[in-house]
Amino acid sequence: MHKDQITTAAGLVAELTAELKTHTYGIHSYESPATIEFKAYTTLTLLDDRASIVVALSRSGYVVTQGSDPKYKRFVDTPFETLTALLSALSPAFNSAMHQALSTRLMAIAAAQQEDDDEENGSEEDGSNDDGSDEDGNAEDGSDDDDDSKPLPQE
Repeated sequence: MHKDQITTAAGLVAELTAELKTHTYGIHSYESPATIEFKAYTTLTLLDDRASIVVALSRSGYVVTQGSDPKYKRFVDTPFETLTALLSALSPAFNSAMHQALSTRLMAIAAAQQEDDDEENGSEEDGSNDDGSDEDGNAEDGSDDDDDSKPLPQE
C-alpha cells in the first residue's frame, strides 16, 4: 500500500512494520512502531556504527526525527519517499547489505532457472546432439555427415 492511501494510524504502523521487516538485512535492530498524531515512529539501529535513529512515517514520507550521532542531524526532517531511500542516504553499510542481499537472490534465481532448464532438456550425457549426430558431427549410423562430395556425372 502506498503511504498516501493510508487513512488510519494503524495503517501507518502496519506499513512501517512491513517495511522494517523487508529491510532486516540492512539494519541492526528496530523497535515496534508506535503512533503519535497520525505518524508512526520507530527507533532503529544502523549497521554502520550501531547509531540509533528515530524514523517517522506520515503521509509526506519517511523522516528522521532524531539521531544518536550528530552526523545524522542534517537528515532530520528531510522527507524520503521510501525507507530504502532514507537508509541508503544514511548508511553505507545498508547499501552494502542491500547489494549483497540482491546478489544472493539473483544467484538463487539463476540457479533455480538452471535447474529448470536442465530438467526441461533432460540428460544429454549420451553425447548425441539434437540433429542426431555425435560430438564430431558423425551421424549415429557411423557415416560422416560432413561428406559434401557429389558423384561425378556419368558419361
